[in-house]
Amino acid sequence: MGSKRIDPLVALAPSQGKRRVFLLDEAELLAREGANALLKTLEEPPPAAVIVLVSASEHRVLPTIRSRCQRILFRPLDDEAMQRWAALPDSPLAGLDEADAAWILRFAAGSPGLAALAAETNLLRWRDALEPLLDRVETGQPAPSLGSTLAALVDDWAAAWVKAHAGASKEAANHRAASLLFRLLGQRAQRALESAEGRPRCTAAALARTGALSQAEAWLASNVSPKLVFAWLAGAWGQAERSPCRALFRPPLAVLS
Repeated sequence: MGSKRIDPLVALAPSQGKRRVFLLDEAELLAREGANALLKTLEEPPPAAVIVLVSASEHRVLPTIRSRCQRILFRPLDDEAMQRWAALPDSPLAGLDEADAAWILRFAAGSPGLAALAAETNLLRWRDALEPLLDRVETGQPAPSLGSTLAALVDDWAAAWVKAHAGASKEAANHRAASLLFRLLGQRAQRALESAEGRPRCTAAALARTGALSQAEAWLASNVSPKLVFAWLAGAWGQAERSPCRALFRPPLAVLS
């Protein structure tokens, strides 16, 4: 629910229970205009209203918004707790085979919500589509479809999300899909880094790929064309094996122009 829709509603008395609760997910996506419109409500909320802002990127929420909120940190669950959650009869992971469930739990890294999202939106399809291509480029073999595959997975996920959720923002869905993709790729680079001990070239390649992900994320945040960014990222992923790190960060054509 956007800030402009919340403002006229927070003053209404609750029809059931003692309070009205308003949830703003991905609060870091609030534009400055919307955030400023929300400030007065946050400064002087009606006594029966609770406004919850959720963000996985707190540093991207405007300081004026952060300063008016009580910060509540949610820490990841440990492996044992995640296993217990996954074993519940109504878990979204129920019915998956052991290898698929293990992949989702590793991807979620202690977040039941993220595990549920991965299962419900079939991120296993991303794994199946990307791993053969990534294996090829990481061993010096060509995979010309990697960039277009990255872009298509993000676009398809966002389109399906908007179709399944009335009123959902395509921009927010694109952002969420890209974040999921960067998480998947980042975890792969991190595992490579952890296994590269004593092998300087492998360490350098993993670090270069991690840096490439950060650069790609920054360009997407600057509204560079996703197709260009993912094409660049696919090239940088392969070049990491043989190029100095600094050579990877030449911007895509849209930035140069």
